[in-house]
Amino acid sequence: MALQRPPLLILCFYLLAALHTTSDAALSSHLPQAIDCSTSRNYTSTSAYAANLNQFLAALPENAVSRNGGFFNGTVGKGTDTVYGLAMCSADYSRSDCGDCLAATANSNANGLSNLCPGSITVLAWFDPCLVRYSDTNFFGTAEIGTAFAVTRCLIFFLT
Repeated sequence: MALQRPPLLILCFYLLAALHTTSDAALSSHLPQAIDCSTSRNYTSTSAYAANLNQFLAALPENAVSRNGGFFNGTVGKGTDTVYGLAMCSADYSRSDCGDCLAATANSNANGLSNLCPGSITVLAWFDPCLVRYSDTNFFGTAEIGTAFAVTRCLIFFLT
């Protein structure tokens, strides 16, 4: 009797192992585990949306880590230039690691969101210590299942 599941089992094992294994180099560079950048609409670096986004990202370490126990959602701006965003810290990392991760998302270096998703109005970025999501439309209270779906399928596979 031949089993049909071993290839999926092996793939899921490697996927889950990669999500829970982090070297010091990965922590210091905050490489994304999953990222979804919009491509349909973009903003320019001199737009009001860009200024609001920069303000939102710069405030994340203080808002999410220091004031709200590892979670924050909020808005910056008005009208069509409003940035709706949220940040969440992983329970597997210290608040300091999460703060560093959130600060790195606002940087203009190679691993900052402005370089990972240049001009993208809607972004969902999952790093080991933190998750950041923002958009020009209000997504609060709306589940996002697209990015996490593959990991969820693997977890369900292991549990059944």
